Formats: sequence, structure tokens, C-alpha cells
Amino acid sequence: MLTEHLFGKRLYLMLLIIMGGWASLPTHAAVILQYHHISDETPDSTSTSVKRFTRHLEYLDEHQFDVVALPALISGLKRGQAFADKTVAITFDDGYRSVYDTAFPLLREHGFAFTVFVNSAPIDQGSEEFVTWPELQEMSKAGATIANHTMSHPYMVRLLPDETDAQWRERITAEITGAEQAIASHIDQSVKLLAYPYGEFDESLKALLQELGFAGFGQHSGPVGVDSDVLALPRFPMGGDFGTQDSFITKINTRALPIKRRQLMDDQDKPLQSAVVVAGSRPRLQLTLDSPALAARLTCYLGGKELSVALEDATVTVMPAQALKPGRSRYNCTARADDGRYYWFSQPWLVTGEQGQWQHES
Repeated sequence: MLTEHLFGKRLYLMLLIIMGGWASLPTHAAVILQYHHISDETPDSTSTSVKRFTRHLEYLDEHQFDVVALPALISGLKRGQAFADKTVAITFDDGYRSVYDTAFPLLREHGFAFTVFVNSAPIDQGSEEFVTWPELQEMSKAGATIANHTMSHPYMVRLLPDETDAQWRERITAEITGAEQAIASHIDQSVKLLAYPYGEFDESLKALLQELGFAGFGQHSGPVGVDSDVLALPRFPMGGDFGTQDSFITKINTRALPIKRRQLMDDQDKPLQSAVVVAGSRPRLQLTLDSPALAARLTCYLGGKELSVALEDATVTVMPAQALKPGRSRYNCTARADDGRYYWFSQPWLVTGEQGQWQHES
């Protein structure tokens, strides 16, 4: 019988602790940070102020975090290598002007590796909003990784009007390979790392990425652990209020939630094959963890509101009371460890309209 979240979960946790059921779990994880603009003048939701970014870097330096190059991190992940504690990678999406003008000098001052995921088309077109190929070359020579964010930053999972699956596959393949060829031509790098525009991906896109030999990065939050999916790696966004100093400190100290099994289900407990759902859905997330005691500590949220969680041994079932709205959603699940740090996992959802239309479509 499922033990409900409010009272039973806390009672169950107390009994586990009294009986010695809580055991320390692996702490090895790496955190990947995601930035866009480093500026006081660009849109708040995708911007980190210069002062805030400076404080982030100072904290990493002062607390002796190992800021690693992203290709090395992914290589270790693919080999099943456990990460040393305090491992961090820094990434920027899009290649905005402030990455070169503002972030680069600060990163160079600290000697930190970083990755810039670029859209090749606006750079080719000479858009003043973005860095130039010579500037990317300069950053590359200083140790930066230049990686793929497609040519034109499309909604990658969304078919165009009257587009067939075969045409979608051809178009998206061209977006990925075209950007990779541009980077290889201008920078002499081809690391085959791709950040999904808008953080959107589905099973078909992941399969295509795997065929092309890429690792994929989303915008859903959480640290990276040895069991992470290299086609859907989480990063912590640092724009807007997500990058306050207290939030930053909490996130860079997180641990990957040790998940033995993950299942997506509809509100009738039928398995879902994809995280793309229709508006009005109330999809469930079921996680089986390594420890019943850790499962008992898990709390999940949607848009800052706590979700109902049912518990049975080491398995938790997350059940939203409200239907999801069109757009992007995610369930963020955390569990506090004995040392005050947090285990963290995020499940992203893509929600279409009731007729299958996307949020940006009329």
C-alpha cells in the first residue's frame, strides 16, 4: 500500500533513521553551469549581471572547485569514470557579444576552462549581437571549447507545416552537421557536443544525435553522474533569479540522485514513451532509488509548488494535481543529505496544445 507524502512519508523516514536505515550514498557528481549573456543591459531572464558572474567565479576559485573542460568531462562520463568532488564545467549558449567582451577576460583571469555553444548562421552573417569567428579563434587558443548549437537555433523537435518525418530528419541533420562543419573550418575543432536550442529534445532527436556521434545538453537542472544519459545531460541555468549567490552555492554542491529505474506514465499509470505530452495531461514520474531512506526524503516541485509524492519502499511516484499548460515544464526533485547538500533530479516535459500545436504556433 502506498504511503502518502504528508504524514506517512515523514513517519517512515523517522523509523528508518531510528533503525539505522540511512546510509551515505555516493557523492561523485559534476555540475554543468549554463549562461547566456553576461551583462547588465540584456533581458533579465537570460542574463547574469557582471557583478554576479564575478562572484560566481570568485566562489569557485576560493573554494577550490575543479573547473574542467567539457570534452574531458564527457569523455570521463562515457568511460563510467566517477567524478572528483567539486567538479564544475562552465558553458555559454548562443555566443553572444558579452561572452567575448566581458566573460572571457574574467575567465582568463581565473584560468578557468569554458565552452561556447554557437549558432553558426548569425556569426556567418556578421550579426553584431554575436561574437565573430576571429574572436572565437582567440578564445579557443586560450583554452575554450567551441561547440554546436545548430546553424539557426530552430525548435528542433517540431515539424514544419506539411513536413514529413524524413524531411524533418534531413533538415535537422543539416542544422547539426552544417554548424559542426563551420566550427571545424574556422576553429579547427570538432568535439561533437550539442546544446539543444531552448533545451528541447525528444526520443527521435536523441536517436538522431546518437547516430551522428554527439553528446546532447538540455536546460533542465541537475548535476551529472555516472548514470546520466549522455544524450540528455542536465545543466543549471544561471540567468535571472536562478543565479542568485545562495542558489548558485546550493546548485554547485548538488549530488546526482542515484536512480535505479525511471518511468514516465500518464495519469492512468500507463507507460509513456516520450516526455512530449498534450496540454491537459497530468503525467506522472516514477523513480526507484538506491535507498528507501533517500526516497523518503524526496520532495518534488513544479513551478515552485510542491507536488504530491507517493512512496513505496525505494520507489516514489510524483503526481501533479494540476494539468500541464502548453510550453516547457519540469518536475524538480531534491532530497537533503545529512551534510546539508542536496541530491537533485529534473524531469523536463514538452507540452503541446490540445490539437498538437506548439505554444509559439497560432
